[in-house]
Amino acid sequence: TKRFDLYISAGGTMEICIAAKYGGNYPIKSVKKIPLQFSINAAAGAQYLFTSHFGLFIEPGVSYFFKRDNAPFTIRSKHPTNFNLNIGFRFNIH
Repeated sequence: TKRFDLYISAGGTMEICIAAKYGGNYPIKSVKKIPLQFSINAAAGAQYLFTSHFGLFIEPGVSYFFKRDNAPFTIRSKHPTNFNLNIGFRFNIH
């Protein structure tokens, strides 16, 4: 409708570690030797426009982080699938 939008999105991410701090029983590795982290993500959202430039949105999504060889143990190693919920105001520029 004129005031209500539905949308979906999908994509990927490539991350590089620029700093790291380790603790516990895990071996310390050089940041230069930490491999890239790849992930894919998808989301679906809805937006209600109060005016032609200002609206309220809700967007649940999911991300999956791929296993990396020779990488330090992180929360993404233990839980590669992450769910999120974005809620907020959006300003649209036409």
